[in-house]
Amino acid sequence: MAVSGLTAAGSLVAQVVVASLVGPSRAYDAYVVAIGVPTLVVLVGHSSTINGLVPLLARVGGRETHVRRASQAATMVSLAGAGIAAAIALLAPAVVRAQAPGFTEETARLAVDLTRVVAVGLLFDLSRGALVALHLDAQRVLWPQLVSAAFYPVWTLLAVLLYPTQGPIGLAEAYAASHAVLWSAMLASGLRLGLLRFQDRVRLAWLRPLAAATVPVAGTVLVSQGTALVDRAVASFLPSPSISLLTYGARPADLFARTITMAVGMAFLPSLSRCAAGGDLAAFARLLGQVLRMVVLAALLAAVIAVTLRRELVTAVFVRGAFGPADGARVATLLAWYGAAIVPQSVFVILTYAFYGLGLLRPLVGIGVAALVLATLLDAAAASWWGVEGVARASLAISTLSALAAGLAIAGRLRRRGEPPGRWAS
Repeated sequence: MAVSGLTAAGSLVAQVVVASLVGPSRAYDAYVVAIGVPTLVVLVGHSSTINGLVPLLARVGGRETHVRRASQAATMVSLAGAGIAAAIALLAPAVVRAQAPGFTEETARLAVDLTRVVAVGLLFDLSRGALVALHLDAQRVLWPQLVSAAFYPVWTLLAVLLYPTQGPIGLAEAYAASHAVLWSAMLASGLRLGLLRFQDRVRLAWLRPLAAATVPVAGTVLVSQGTALVDRAVASFLPSPSISLLTYGARPADLFARTITMAVGMAFLPSLSRCAAGGDLAAFARLLGQVLRMVVLAALLAAVIAVTLRRELVTAVFVRGAFGPADGARVATLLAWYGAAIVPQSVFVILTYAFYGLGLLRPLVGIGVAALVLATLLDAAAASWWGVEGVARASLAISTLSALAAGLAIAGRLRRRGEPPGRWAS
């Protein structure tokens, strides 16, 4: 949790800096869209690699065999990441049009240029996901979290140095360079600990179990996290800088989920996986209940602070430099809805890790697809009534319904497997 606090502090400083440099603007709209698909790809890649590879490696016996399989997995994930990064760079115009069909030609052109620079970071960050999985498999939980926490300080420093001369391109260059630094730190640690070796050749025989373990998780995360893309697509038809305003308003909830909630879920995933693999559903339910209670209490506190002190928070964090008081008032209105969404979002994230531990992915796919469909309908309707605030209202509704659906689904699965849901739902 201390590391999560460092990550949160780093993210906060980064937001203060970017708000002062860029503010809500056409350029920041373009940057947000440029990192939209790469960020989703990284989230999907890391989640699928970690949640698929850790349980898979847990079943591999023998030190020598284990290191060989781990090295092959890291190599295959890195090669796949390079291919995905190249595809995003090549298809950047289509990627931007799909995310922001309402952009003007000038803004779309800037977003395409930024996307191609950001895609370079994927060469490193998708590979880093495999290295994180190897560390977690070896019970080395702290180092991956420390390395991830270093992203915001490194990016902030580079952004401050590059933006005055490079403009928005400098933000994208800082993004790519920061991920290269993080990958280097993870690779050096993996080699030092003997978690992988360079000399192992890729054996296609192990590609099938790796794909079987990671591809379903990737599809699950993709559909469950795609609602943010729908939000931005709808906001692109609203007056600029609607995408910027949504991004600033959603930042506290996103920050909590990506630091506190995901860090807790990642830390407890190996234990949940071992309980499920051993058939000890009673221990699984008890551990899940403890994690949920801890996260919900923290999320409630964060939500109360975000909602009740939203104007003070926005003024303290954002309103300076290029970010004016009028922009701050609009972001504070959005924060009221996104702040309330911290609780259901946190519950959904933890239940997602529980599904991964049980090896149950179909319910998450169903929930994700339903959320995407609902987001498309609700966003369009709410935006026509309330403008950009309507998108934030729809996000709260979808987060709440997704958490409820996930809770009911996992309760039903545990009940059918013989474990009363009361052990974790209380």
